[in-house]
Amino acid sequence: MFANGTDTPDAIRFAAEGSNNVDQDGNFSVQVLSRALKQKFGLQLQLAPQEVTQSLATIYDAFVCNFQSHWFAIRKLFGVWLNCDSTLKKPKVMTETYLSSFLYQLKLDKYSIFIVTNGNLPSSEFAEVSMSDPKYVV
Repeated sequence: MFANGTDTPDAIRFAAEGSNNVDQDGNFSVQVLSRALKQKFGLQLQLAPQEVTQSLATIYDAFVCNFQSHWFAIRKLFGVWLNCDSTLKKPKVMTETYLSSFLYQLKLDKYSIFIVTNGNLPSSEFAEVSMSDPKYVV
């Protein structure tokens, strides 16, 4: 569609029709996020069970959370849970017990919680350096 540019009549008409995959603010749908994770890393998003239990934090290594159009990730790096919410100044370190309570509260607050399954989570060279430096994590 955009092979001939974004200002062609067909491209303009296509873009004006709108999409269920991205909203006007540029926030992507769960389908787009899910497909990107699958294609890039072989990961899948699975909706967490309605009853969030403490065992989720011991079984899985990552969660993706959504409320309205705000998405954020919680993941384990080097055995440490991090809340990677962009509204925080820096990632927040969480214990498994706190994570379980946090996930439970998110469910009560009507967040959608997705478990990241299959594949291998990408590592982060930055995380290896920054985990020991308090200026990067709370």
